[in-house]
Amino acid sequence: MKSPFCSNRIVLLLIAAASAALCAAAASPEGETHAQALPAAKAAPELADFKVQGIMTVSGVRYASIGSGARPGAPWMQVGETFSHFVIEKIDDDAVTLARRDKDERVTLPWKDAVVKDAAQDAAEQPYTKRWINSHANPMLYNPTLLPHEVARDWANLSKEERDAIIDYYLKHGWKILYSQTVGGSTNFALDNIYEKERVAAQDANREAFSKMLTPEQLDAYNQVRSTKSVNVEKSSHEEVKTLVQERKTALNAFTSTLTPAQSSAYQSIRDFTKADWSK
Repeated sequence: MKSPFCSNRIVLLLIAAASAALCAAAASPEGETHAQALPAAKAAPELADFKVQGIMTVSGVRYASIGSGARPGAPWMQVGETFSHFVIEKIDDDAVTLARRDKDERVTLPWKDAVVKDAAQDAAEQPYTKRWINSHANPMLYNPTLLPHEVARDWANLSKEERDAIIDYYLKHGWKILYSQTVGGSTNFALDNIYEKERVAAQDANREAFSKMLTPEQLDAYNQVRSTKSVNVEKSSHEEVKTLVQERKTALNAFTSTLTPAQSSAYQSIRDFTKADWSK
C-alpha cells in the first residue's frame, strides 16, 4: 500500500508538477481519498493568509519558505523574489518582511517554529517533536520542500557544517537524506520519512476500524473493491486501461453509496495518520 506522501523515497529535484501528478496517480485501488486534500487557493490572497514555514542560511544567503493553507511546503526564496502579489523585502533569523507589489502594504511575519515553546504547553505545538512532525503544523508533513536550486547545484562545494545543518533541518521535519548524487553539475537527493512505518501502521489501524463498522454485505463489497485488478499502464492498451478504470469506478461508487454518514467519514479518514497517538 502506498503512503499518502506518494512514495517511500523522494528525490528532491523532481519537477513539482510531475510529483503532484504521481501522487494523484498513486491512489489505492480501494479509492480512498487523501485526508490532506488542500483547500482551493484564494484568487487574491492577503498578507495575513501567509506564514513563515521555514528559514535557513546557506553560504551567507538567507532563504525563506512562505506558505499558506493552500501552499504547504512552499519553495525556498531569497530577498527580492516574488510570489503571488508579494515580494520578499527582508529575511531575519526569526521573521520575514513581505510587501505587496500592487500597493503600499507590508508586514513582518514571525517564524513561530523558531521559538521553543514552554514545555508545559501542548506537545503537539512544540516544533520538531514526534507529534509535531506528524501533524498539520509541519509544512513538510507529506513531502519535503525542494532545496533551492543553487544550493542543490553547489552541494558538493558546501562546507561540512553547512551540509550537516541542512541535513539536520530536514530531519527535524521528519525527512532523512539517505544520499546525494551529483551528475553533470546537478545534484539529486533521496529521502525517507523517518516515521513511514508508523504512519502506514496508523492507516492500517484506521482501515481495520472502518472494516469493523461495515455489515457483512458491505465488507464483501469493500474487499472486492480492494482486490480490483490494478492497472498496468505500460503493458495494457488504452481500451484495457479505460475498461479497468471504469469497472473500478463503478464498483467503488456502488460500495460508497451504501455507507452511512459515520461510515463515510471513517472511510474518508483511512489515510489520515495525523490523528494517531504520536505521544508514545
